[in-house]
Amino acid sequence: MLRDAVETDGFTGGCACGAVAYRVDAGPVRSLICHCDDCRRATGSTFATFLAVPRDTVRWDGAPRMRRSSDWAQRGFCADCGTPLVYMQDGADTVEITAGTTDLTLAPVAAYFAAARAPWTDSLAAIPHRPFHQPSGGVA
Repeated sequence: MLRDAVETDGFTGGCACGAVAYRVDAGPVRSLICHCDDCRRATGSTFATFLAVPRDTVRWDGAPRMRRSSDWAQRGFCADCGTPLVYMQDGADTVEITAGTTDLTLAPVAAYFAAARAPWTDSLAAIPHRPFHQPSGGVA
């Protein structure tokens, strides 16, 4: 289980529009972030955050569209709204569910491709934090 001692018997999640949902019948094996180029492009973010779960515990309601993203893996996303949902490495016992598609809030315990991370990510804790989105034209 995770080092932050959060335990769960399972969890649910899905895409932004509701066309694809899932249930995982086990708790995450680990929570991780990945800084590789493919994860950044696939999620549209500076890094991807995932929950690794046993492959055979994921049940889909509405199938994600799958895209081969490398010679060794594929990614699943909602064909309607584009939400990235899953990373599946060929032959692996686990799959990585995109953490933002569930309500679980688990601290990552590993960072992959850390050498490729954007250098400014180290300073995220020091920037101003707002409880809401600032309207356009607003001051930071």
